[in-house]
Amino acid sequence: MAMQTQLEWVGPVLEDLRRFLEQADQGEIASDIQDILDRYADRLQTERHDLRRQSALATSRLPDNAVPFPLHRRSRG
Repeated sequence: MAMQTQLEWVGPVLEDLRRFLEQADQGEIASDIQDILDRYADRLQTERHDLRRQSALATSRLPDNAVPFPLHRRSRG
């Protein structure tokens, strides 16, 4: 497995973990994770997870074969 492929998932996972810790009032640990993200931003930031690219993609048109995903699903029961 190529190094870039191995690192591709690390940045988003750390970002999710940082957000979770902030919501759990663990700001000190979240800050440490943010420091890691900042320090290794050049390695962890991939084209796929580049925030500027994601925001540009969010405003772009969906492909013709896209399947809509309901954001608010009714609960069963």
